[in-house]
Amino acid sequence: MAGAAGNDVDPWLYAAGDAAGKAMLTHQGKYGARATGDAIAARAKGELRDGAAAWSRYARTADDHAVPNVVFTDPELANVGRTVRQAERDGFRVSSVELPIQVAGSSLHAERYEGWAQLVVDEDRKVLLGATFAGPDVAELLHAATIAVVGEVPLDRLWHAVPAYPTISEVWLKLLEEYGL
Repeated sequence: MAGAAGNDVDPWLYAAGDAAGKAMLTHQGKYGARATGDAIAARAKGELRDGAAAWSRYARTADDHAVPNVVFTDPELANVGRTVRQAERDGFRVSSVELPIQVAGSSLHAERYEGWAQLVVDEDRKVLLGATFAGPDVAELLHAATIAVVGEVPLDRLWHAVPAYPTISEVWLKLLEEYGL
């Protein structure tokens, strides 16, 4: 999707899904197809002349640093955004918070529940750059993390997103407490 992605090599040529060569996941293909269709329609109406601005409806900005992934194994693995290594490579000053998922909701979810969670924090802006979860049904934690990463929600604001009790989402409170909030 050259024109819509902002890298105008050939602004008339568009690609979505696996042909775009980015994140080859069904959900990212659907995301790219929406941006591609919107860009084509806007260009046809004369509303889009140059490359699309990041985070506009015509750009696939999430493909660069906010791709949610789930490995449906037992236990599940789920992550979004950058790892510590990727964030450091991209020039961020980061910290990491890691802990076992041991909250009231996890003990109700499954006897002897075992899980793990990690947040990657941009220390200059105090926002999440990434999150990783491992454990039974952790895919259900992923969308909240995706929203926090894409929205660049400040941690002190995220602190006010109260997790329902008793759910596995309580791990968010524990992670933020571990971070120092």
